[in-house]
Amino acid sequence: MKKLLNFLILGLVLALLTNASCTEPEPPIPAGNGTFSCRINGKLFLPKAIGGWSTSPSSSHDGLSYFVKPDYFTIQTSNSEYSMFYINITNWKLGTFNLIDSNGYVGHQNGDPRDTNHVIVIKKGTKYLSKQGSGNVTFIESSDANRRGTFEFTVYNENNSNDVLRITNGQFDD
Repeated sequence: MKKLLNFLILGLVLALLTNASCTEPEPPIPAGNGTFSCRINGKLFLPKAIGGWSTSPSSSHDGLSYFVKPDYFTIQTSNSEYSMFYINITNWKLGTFNLIDSNGYVGHQNGDPRDTNHVIVIKKGTKYLSKQGSGNVTFIESSDANRRGTFEFTVYNENNSNDVLRITNGQFDD
């Protein structure tokens, strides 16, 4: 009886270990023109659209948009879990830009004067905002046709500063 019990326990442990190691592989991280990726609390974030990359994100579908002007650089993305990922850098050029307190506005038409280096992330209706010193965005390449860079920061729930999203390994290439 003891041998049977040991055999059953060993079988259960092996079954649990086998199931625990079966995880779905992450999609490859895209690189090159028109790409954006990062990790949000360790989980890979990729903006996607039905049928491929999009240039116009909205609450109704996934996408990726870059707005490049001499006085601001804005990235706006979304996917099925995050309805908005918004980065705005003022008077951008090669180098590192520190984030400050976000004004909470997304896009010029929605009140953002685009005069602040800030980030907004909206996850399932909850808005997370950058704060002074919460991270930075670095431009590592710039040409007439392309801007490439990296970013890392923490954003805070606008109603509960203990609820944070840590964004790491961020990269963009418009």
